[in-house]
Amino acid sequence: MFRTNTKGATASMSSNNRHNPTTAPSSSPAISRSAWITLLVISSVGLIPMYGETVIIPAIPDFIKEFGITYITSSWILAAFLIAGAVMTPIAGKLSDIHGKKKIVLIIMCIYTIGVALGGLA
Repeated sequence: MFRTNTKGATASMSSNNRHNPTTAPSSSPAISRSAWITLLVISSVGLIPMYGETVIIPAIPDFIKEFGITYITSSWILAAFLIAGAVMTPIAGKLSDIHGKKKIVLIIMCIYTIGVALGGLA
């Protein structure tokens, strides 16, 4: 293979020059820092319901003692949490189609954060 250098002379392309990172065009663009932050935030969104459930389940015996309810009644606490999530999923999906995914995810995360903070203070 032959190539023309910057002075117009033709030179043979050796195998060393073929893989030189200074002469080869970059095939993968650099990923910005904001893209990594976005990836981190979006990846952690899936953990939010799991943490919610792990907070509720250990607290059920305390609910039974504090409120004087039966075990059968206490099962409705977790069921209500899961039903609320199941009902809100398609509603949030439709709202994100209308108003934009980023905006709705941020609103839902803010509402959830406020709810967790108020629950922690209770």
